[in-house]
Amino acid sequence: MTWEWSRDWPYGVLIGIGVMFGVWLLQALLNLCAPPLLKKCFNYRRALRQLKSALEKSYPDDCWDDSDFCKAYLKAYEKFRDLRNVAKRGEINVMSKYDEQWVEFDTVDVKLLR
Repeated sequence: MTWEWSRDWPYGVLIGIGVMFGVWLLQALLNLCAPPLLKKCFNYRRALRQLKSALEKSYPDDCWDDSDFCKAYLKAYEKFRDLRNVAKRGEINVMSKYDEQWVEFDTVDVKLLR
């Protein structure tokens, strides 16, 4: 009985460690680079600007008296808030209070005609 594999097992172990290290390195690079690239690809800033301008638009009083309009407005605001929170998260999925990149979307000024 020959034990040919016993000569080559250190190479297999080294190749396995190299593959595991390569996968770990690729995953680390994707975690660092993917969020900013996805924000640019999906154009978060344009979407937030459009939502903010729709929320800040001055609507007539009869719209505010309609309960369906108010529900739709609040749903749009909720989506705006969720998208803003996703945009403000950094590479490690934590919001930084010192990040000034998305500060223009922190307030929404509702204009009432009253």
